[in-house]
Amino acid sequence: MNSEIPKNISIGIIEDDWNFRKHIFTELIKLPFDPKVLQFSSSDEFFTYPEIQKFTLIFLDIGLPDSDGISIIPKILKMNPRCKILVITIMQDEEKIFTALKAGACGYILKTDIYHLGETIELVYKSGGVMTPTIAYKVMQFFQNRPVDAKIKTLTNRENDILNHVIDGMSTREISAFFQTSEGTVRNQLKSIYKKLHVNSKVELILQHKKLQKSNVDV
Repeated sequence: MNSEIPKNISIGIIEDDWNFRKHIFTELIKLPFDPKVLQFSSSDEFFTYPEIQKFTLIFLDIGLPDSDGISIIPKILKMNPRCKILVITIMQDEEKIFTALKAGACGYILKTDIYHLGETIELVYKSGGVMTPTIAYKVMQFFQNRPVDAKIKTLTNRENDILNHVIDGMSTREISAFFQTSEGTVRNQLKSIYKKLHVNSKVELILQHKKLQKSNVDV
């Protein structure tokens, strides 16, 4: 098992399409790290589950019959801040993509692009997020047409170095080993970066990487 994936990983699937939900469930239970997988057909059904705080990863449809999906992301994260949420959908419009990511989702995957779920989960825990190529291309186009945010210049040299390592896909553990410091110190520096750049996750940093890599940072 990939060392980044938590032991005893517990996965929830919130999806109203029975056939698609069953497909994901069947693929997940085949994975070598033996995840515990539970299925829910609606947000109401999910929130009646008494142990939401035990989920480590959730696959979330944003076209649910009783909610838009995106609106429940903050509620889930409030109940379980360490949970990773992957959006699964057929919707490709930019508003949905960025609203989901801003709400706290760590990835956005089109249902037509769901392959190799084990690799997808490994990417989530290694780099902090994942997007399917179609969505990644849309995001890249969006940011290529935006000016570099002046707030990048508020980062210290060390924060900029950490930012570049995050963009390169290094985990918190790998970054701490590289700088020979504690994981707690790296997490605190990441929090400072998030605050200065007004982002909420590694995914939002990675989305801007072409712009951020061109920035010169002043201490």
